[in-house]
Amino acid sequence: MEKATKFLSSITNYKSQLHKSQYGYFHYLQALTTAQDHPTKTEGLMKKALDYGLNMKHDRAMAKLNLAASALAKGRKSDAQKLLEEAKQLDSAGMMTDQIKMMKDQMKMPTMQKHMHNPHMRQRGKF
Repeated sequence: MEKATKFLSSITNYKSQLHKSQYGYFHYLQALTTAQDHPTKTEGLMKKALDYGLNMKHDRAMAKLNLAASALAKGRKSDAQKLLEEAKQLDSAGMMTDQIKMMKDQMKMPTMQKHMHNPHMRQRGKF
């Protein structure tokens, strides 16, 4: 991954250094390499990659899966559901069925924010 990150960082102006058909993959690879360090930046890069276009179906499915994960992390459950369905349709080879299933299982689990209780608020209304 470090070599890929180093190579991608050497591209300073992708519009002048790359062919138009490579713009999408440039953003896609940037998102994949920065996903571990800066997960908040990946959503914008994946959206750009999909806007510019990815040729392979499994790459588009992976991008949709990453967008669904970031939407779920931000609490946008309906967006995540829609993106997961799109990723499932694009995954014709069945390479990402496990990841999609895990995401759907995560969506079924209750969010901790709704169920966390403030111990100082327990006596509320009993006075």
